[in-house]
Amino acid sequence: MENDAAAAVLGESWRGGHGRCRNIVAMTLGTG
Repeated sequence: MENDAAAAVLGESWRGGHGRCRNIVAMTLGTG
């Protein structure tokens, strides 16, 4: 679920182009 959530956040960041903080959090969750 964590990976799916991270992917969803990454998708939103790609589509919207805003919310870099969420992107960083998603990467953190994905890496460990």
